[in-house]
This record gives sequence, structure tokens and C-alpha cells, in this order.
Amino acid sequence: MGQSSGVYKYIATVPNVQEVIVAGTADLAYWRDRLAGEGLTPYAEEGKAQMLISVTALKWMGFPSRELTISVAVSRREDGGTQDGAYLVHAYNSSSMMAFMERAFFQTPYYPAQIEIESGNRAAARLVKDGKAILSLKMAANRKKLRSGERKDALWEGAIYLPSAAAKGSADRKVFYASLGGYTDVYAFDPAADTLEINPTTSEGAIRALIESRFAGREWRVREEAMHKRSATSRRT
Repeated sequence: MGQSSGVYKYIATVPNVQEVIVAGTADLAYWRDRLAGEGLTPYAEEGKAQMLISVTALKWMGFPSRELTISVAVSRREDGGTQDGAYLVHAYNSSSMMAFMERAFFQTPYYPAQIEIESGNRAAARLVKDGKAILSLKMAANRKKLRSGERKDALWEGAIYLPSAAAKGSADRKVFYASLGGYTDVYAFDPAADTLEINPTTSEGAIRALIESRFAGREWRVREEAMHKRSATSRRT
């Protein structure tokens, strides 16, 4: 059954989502250039674009799966001064069937891959394609939390913009709306102790974009029981 926040009508709600997020920064000029064709501007904070690598383990309609998404915070202002949503660069699902359903019914850029996730105070994740790890994340042991937030404090709600087919132009631009949140433990990302390994030889465009835009981790956000909600996909106006 769909749920409404008063602004967005949600058609799917997924409780008890295990989630590991690495929030980080990237080159602003790179994402300004890349998103120009989508009619979007990256949100700018201290001269940097803001990105998320999010890894989840969830069960939807009785089907368990794991997902990994790569997104960039975007703004409706040309100067990138306000954070008004996120652009979903690419997404992976451990289930080929679920990845197909995402592409077919929601027009989201999901593709199958092997995904591993461990949450808690030993947060870790790996993305494997063709038997090779192309992205590995691991938080060093015995880390001290920066802060914890109750559900209402850690809730994000807004637009998620989808990649379009360049040949079709603005008529092909799609968006959906999501509510993502839950009790969140936050840890600083320590580049000297934590692991962020990206395979530089991969042909995966989203992974190449992390390298080319010089993505750098800033903090870990770990949720043991997140709640995810989403709307139907519609044409951008």
C-alpha cells in the first residue's frame, strides 16, 4: 500500500534495511561538466561536490537482496548553493531478477553484481564483477562514534534524479522521490586506517567516475534498521 508524507506518495516501503554509507567529496568541475547534459548542477560545499556510496541488505516482497548505489548531491540553483536532491549515477543489485525489475518498472540504472556487506562497528562492503573486487570499503576496528541520531534526525526525503538517454534529450529525464532514514551511527572516515580501494582497470563507468572525480571519503554512516520508501518514477518537469 502506498504511503504519503503530504508531499510525496510512496508506493513501496521497506523496513529493517541494513545500511553502510560512505559520504565523501569529489571534484566540483568534473560533476558540473558531467551533469550539465542532465540539466542538473552538483551541490557545492566548500568548493567540492558531495557524493554517497550506499550499500544495503534488504528484503522486498519476500525477496532478499543487497544493493550498492553511487549518487551525487544536486542543486536546483545554478551556483549549486542548495541541496535539493540526488543524482543516481549507477546502481547494482545482487539479484539479476531484482536488477531487471528496477530497470523495467522504475527506469533506474540497476545492474547485477556480487555485493557483500557487514554493518555495526566493523562496517565493510565489497562490489565484485566477473570474479574481481572493483570496490572495497572497510572501517578500521575500535573506532569511536562521532555521533548517533534518532530516526527523525537522520531522515532524508527528496528527489532522486535518474540518468537519461542523451539522444532523447530532456523528454527522457526521469525522477522519483524517496524517504531514507533510521537510527544512524556516524564515524569519521580515516584515510590512514580505513579502506577505500577502487580497481583502476575496471570498465564500469560509475567506478571510473569515482577515480576521475577524485572521490575521497569523509564519514561513515551505519544503520542497522533503516526504513526506505519510494514513489513511482515519473517524467521530470
